[in-house]
Amino acid sequence: MVGRDVEEARLRALVRDVAAGQGRSVLVEGEPGIGKSALVSAGLSEAAGLRCRLLRGAADEFGGRFPLRVLLDCFARHGVSDLAAMTGGESSNVVSGSYDPVLAAMEQLLEVVDRLCAESPVVLAVDDLQWADEPSLTVWAQLSRSVSQLPLLLVAACRPEPLRMELAGLRRALHAQGAVMMRLGPLSRKDTVALLADLVGAPPGPGLIRLAVQAGGNPLYVRELVDVLAREGRLRVEPGVAAEVERDGAVGVPVSLRAAIDGRIESMSQATQRVLRSAAMLGSGFSVAELATVLGRPPADLADALMEAYQANVLVDRGGQTVFRHPLIRQALYEGVPEGLRAALHRQAAQALADAGVPVERVAEHLGLASGVMDSWTLDWLVANGAALVNRASQPAIDLLSRAAEHVPRTDPRREVIESWMVAALRRMLRFGDLRRWARAALASDGISAEHRLEMSWALAYSLLYSDPPEGARVAREALASGDVGRWGARVRSVYALILAADRHCGDADAAIGDAYAASERAGDRWAMATALHAEALILRQSDISMAVDRFERALALMGDDPRAADQRMAVQSNLIRHLGAMGRMEEADATLADMLAFGAKYPSAMSQSRAQVYAAQRHYDIGQWDDALAELESVEPRPEHGYITVMGLSTGALIAGHRDDRPAMAAQLGLLADMPISEQVVRSFSAWVVLARALAAERDGRLDQAFGVLAPRIDPELDVDVGDRFRWISELVRIAVAVGERDVAAAATRLAAGDAAREGLPVQIAAADACQGLLTGDPAPLLAAAEGFLTVRWSLDRGMALENAAVLLGGRGELAQARVTAATAMQEYTTLAANWDLTRMEARMRKFGIRRGPRGPRGRPSAGWDALTPTELRVAFFVADGLSNPAVAAELFLSRRTVQTHVSHILAKLGARSRAEVAGEAVKHRGDLPAPGSKTAS
Repeated sequence: MVGRDVEEARLRALVRDVAAGQGRSVLVEGEPGIGKSALVSAGLSEAAGLRCRLLRGAADEFGGRFPLRVLLDCFARHGVSDLAAMTGGESSNVVSGSYDPVLAAMEQLLEVVDRLCAESPVVLAVDDLQWADEPSLTVWAQLSRSVSQLPLLLVAACRPEPLRMELAGLRRALHAQGAVMMRLGPLSRKDTVALLADLVGAPPGPGLIRLAVQAGGNPLYVRELVDVLAREGRLRVEPGVAAEVERDGAVGVPVSLRAAIDGRIESMSQATQRVLRSAAMLGSGFSVAELATVLGRPPADLADALMEAYQANVLVDRGGQTVFRHPLIRQALYEGVPEGLRAALHRQAAQALADAGVPVERVAEHLGLASGVMDSWTLDWLVANGAALVNRASQPAIDLLSRAAEHVPRTDPRREVIESWMVAALRRMLRFGDLRRWARAALASDGISAEHRLEMSWALAYSLLYSDPPEGARVAREALASGDVGRWGARVRSVYALILAADRHCGDADAAIGDAYAASERAGDRWAMATALHAEALILRQSDISMAVDRFERALALMGDDPRAADQRMAVQSNLIRHLGAMGRMEEADATLADMLAFGAKYPSAMSQSRAQVYAAQRHYDIGQWDDALAELESVEPRPEHGYITVMGLSTGALIAGHRDDRPAMAAQLGLLADMPISEQVVRSFSAWVVLARALAAERDGRLDQAFGVLAPRIDPELDVDVGDRFRWISELVRIAVAVGERDVAAAATRLAAGDAAREGLPVQIAAADACQGLLTGDPAPLLAAAEGFLTVRWSLDRGMALENAAVLLGGRGELAQARVTAATAMQEYTTLAANWDLTRMEARMRKFGIRRGPRGPRGRPSAGWDALTPTELRVAFFVADGLSNPAVAAELFLSRRTVQTHVSHILAKLGARSRAEVAGEAVKHRGDLPAPGSKTAS
């Protein structure tokens, strides 16, 4: 290395740091040929000697459209090649948008890095990151957020151009995270002279220096210039003494780096150039066997040409693969082929590789580059391989299928297959607007088959389930009017029943559910039957939660662990968790939650991970594990296309922020929710959490009348709300109604709560009804009974509120001793939750009775140090001390890997630690602090 001493020393220091357990991210930027790859190689040269695992790869311009190409290549060379199988699912029968093998592979890559870091420090380096595919950049961004807690050094090298939006976003994120940013500029004149001396083996003369200065400080240009001069016999060298250029004016020197590279290529034989141009079609790296397949020649026939290319320093061997020494050499060869000829050669390569049985994404890569070519063989290949292509590379599949559709008439039977794959790919990527456009166009076509009409109608209706139920119902009814034979007919009937169950204004759900059951049995389709059961459960939960739970459980049994119904399975499980908790079946609710998290991690979809974490957060909110709830929500990105998942996530976060008296955070969450383009029907259908948050915000601002106005309309029987969740908000409505003098409303709400409790007798319903009765009558006894009821289901906040209201009533009766004890218990619940707003409100209400928290009252957890760790963080810290990786900790605690990562980040921040090793050292000092399993603090 010449002229990069500072940067090389910095990289070497970072390698030593990661060997000691402290990770970091590095981004090396610079123009082509400036020396990025050479710097990275030199800087990381000591990694293996320091017992670091070095994983290295390079992105490729061709592979940039195919998911995870560069990262899978990195790990495949180091014994993790089975990751490629994660994108190999062949199933086409995706039921509800569902499992995305690419997301699964991304999650597996993150888990593998975690596990490898638990074994030894890891250095992961990628060249030419500007060509990396979007999933690879997403994984890189996620890894960059974990370097603070893993012995992981990330080193990426990239050009400043092309400036892709995804790469620009990653660059900003790395800068914000404190990554080391290295921008390599041109070599100085002094360094250029030193490089010349190194290359020619002697001090350069003034003529040679003048030529080299024309290279503008680009090391690759200097190397190519010296090579041209040597190849043409124009370099006179006296070893160790001097080197000078022969002044032959008849032969010019290359005026640019590209010209120098072209000169290197042209110096080889025509036969070698032809072989290299074919090799350039395969990307920056290729296997000889693949090249021989494309050329239709035995490998032995290519030996002379390849050896000449090796000797000319155009090709090099890297880990058993042949690669171009520099991407610019491949680029020059590739661009030397006219565009029309390139397309024909890519088409020829695609067929040759397909016949050889290479993975479908390699074939699709060449078909994608064969712009303008769409012949019968290509169409047949797409029809035969659409399922695998959609599973492995949805966006390239969409591009190819769109081109294919332009060349296939409606009368061609391949047209309907292409449309089916297209809709599956768009559903996978949550591109519902495009999906609806394609489905509607298909339905509007003449000559569409009955089966295809039903399939497109199902896809269209399902996409409208939560965004526009009336339109979804109309689509389903129109399809059913034309007949409902086969599995797609059964599925249309089932999704129609589900739409009506979700929105009662769309029609008679009971009749539709009966028809769905009958059609599902005729077709023998278990997914349609599971959807019908889901629909019936949604209806039953309004009146009989026990029966609803039965239907949810039967639906889950039908779906099993089939990833094709991942989204539907998790929707059913999330409902089941809520209702098992309401029934007091706590262990079953916890087990179902653990299963949902595990399934979502194994078979992720665009929504499943967020769905699992939001429902986990709500479960933690109910049972008082608010820090765990926030840890779940922290890694969930609110996205409007996630609909009700976003509604519930934001409202849960707002509730916790409000109760903890963090008004800016609460306002931010509610403001974000208000700005989200989510339909009012979606918000209304999942509004129990929303109205509680909005009422809390109004009360916290001293607007009790407005809080009443948020909650009171929910008892209107004409309002389309989910009464199955009435127990969540009914006692709050009664409390506020009594406070603002609306006793008629309080009485009506109390009657509704009592009716729910009498009809179903669920623990939470009984507790809510008792709380309402006590608030309405001013009798503390029912409130104390409610507190005991909430204790059985571990609802900490509701128990605290019942105790607080009872203490106020006891104080008003002059029963100060009991009021004091009751108030102290309520304060303990609030303190455990860090519910500062509730503590403030309670202290204000109890002050007139002379009851205060006082200096010896319960106090909250400190913000820093070992004592600041929550019970879950304590357990995570001890598992870290035992050497467990984040995935292993997740398995022990029934959490997602992302949530464990969040906990570790919090632990590092609270302890002021720089690495897991420092956390482990602190944990060793506090082994006796681990909460006993099953204790309240442990849970």
